[in-house]
Amino acid sequence: MKATKLVLALWITVNPIFTKANIKCWHNEDGIRECGDRIPPKYAQGASEEFSDSGILLKKNQRAKELNQINQDQQKANREKADKLLLNMFSNVSEIDSARDKKIDQIDQEIRLIETRLQKLIENQNKIRTVLDSSNSKNQKRIERLNKDILSTEIQIEQSTEFIREKEAERKLILRKYAKDSKRFIELNTER
Repeated sequence: MKATKLVLALWITVNPIFTKANIKCWHNEDGIRECGDRIPPKYAQGASEEFSDSGILLKKNQRAKELNQINQDQQKANREKADKLLLNMFSNVSEIDSARDKKIDQIDQEIRLIETRLQKLIENQNKIRTVLDSSNSKNQKRIERLNKDILSTEIQIEQSTEFIREKEAERKLILRKYAKDSKRFIELNTER
């Protein structure tokens, strides 16, 4: 008996005849208004309205934003955040220039340090080649070791050269970034 009442109660709550379903209205591709108990997937991203079963407007749903609009909104929010950060970090253009100069000086010091190391590697490689050229061809182990040393030195020279190229590229990026920041800082301060 209890099980029958439970099944009956469940059937009444699930059955759409006994539930108060909201009426949903939308516009099709021809602009004609259509209504039903659910919005077809084809129109689910469009604007819609929900009404009670007595016809009272309960809710208006805006059209879902398109992907490019979402991206534009995100870009605008990121720009506003970057602008706020820029204005909070610096009070004038000379502070931006000073920060830029500190970073450039640091990079230049790293480049000079690696250039000094690179010069020593080249000198070392030349010394190894001189020793190799004057070595007795009978001492194969020594020749193998010297050839390995030359190879190792060549690898270190390539790595150092690549590091210098990366630092020079980083230097250019920093100069561009701070030039852009200075320009934007001036724009923001003239807008105020």
